[in-house]
Amino acid sequence: MRVGASRCALRHERRAYCSSCVLLQVQTGRNIDKSNKFYIQAYQSRSVTNLELAKLSVLLLTDGYISKNRNTYEIGFVNTSEILLKMFQQFIKNLFNIKTFGLSKKASGAYVTRFYSKPVAKSLLKCCGTFRTKAYKNGTFPKPNLLAVTNNFNKREIAELLRLAFTLDGGLAIGISDKRTEAKILLKCYNPYLRKHFSRLLKQLDMEHTINREGIFLRKKKSIIDFADRIGFVKGIRIGHDSKRFYGFEKQKLLKIVTKSIKNNSLKEFGLSMRHAGAKTFQCISV
Repeated sequence: MRVGASRCALRHERRAYCSSCVLLQVQTGRNIDKSNKFYIQAYQSRSVTNLELAKLSVLLLTDGYISKNRNTYEIGFVNTSEILLKMFQQFIKNLFNIKTFGLSKKASGAYVTRFYSKPVAKSLLKCCGTFRTKAYKNGTFPKPNLLAVTNNFNKREIAELLRLAFTLDGGLAIGISDKRTEAKILLKCYNPYLRKHFSRLLKQLDMEHTINREGIFLRKKKSIIDFADRIGFVKGIRIGHDSKRFYGFEKQKLLKIVTKSIKNNSLKEFGLSMRHAGAKTFQCISV
């Protein structure tokens, strides 16, 4: 027996798999301890997991976090939607075979799902560099690299990724007055590097948009219709407390109503009907 092979056999007896054997077992679909650090590296190299890894990265960059906790790392996601909380857990399970999660409720009503793992955290941080988006005390911003996990994505995969991002940190804004009603799609993003990455993904779909310090906006009627047809929002996700008028309404359903009004040139009538339904005055509803 070759020296390398004997060492490999010894490592397997100790349940400490070498990277080459793990890669082989992953490629052939054989069972293996998915919590093993070499498995994490090998499994992520498969193209089939790239979209899930990218979506997980978006979840962490918007409402998630990775923080060091003594000798390990805490990885978590905060949201009010059961759909999104389960989505986070499913991606972690599929990618790393983590099956146990903690769950707690915050004073705001949002839920936190979390788990602890140093190898998983290091693997994720290696992909995107950082998942912090908030500015440092000196005013500079961290530089998450979302594009590192979106290489060679086709348009369908880009659309799926943007759908998740716009669902988490974006929505539909409706401005209503006596004279006119305006609608726009928005993605709130204060980090200039991440904003540039989302903009680049939209350009790959030929989606016309504008950018400012607060985020990304699709204002033209054609852009809103294209967004509804090609991207949209995750089904089942409801509008939060930021909107008094549309709180609890499903984002995707409202988008369809507004898009239909735009196509029928009846957006003004839609806005006036919403205004006269109850609220005396409101200029902009962010949903």
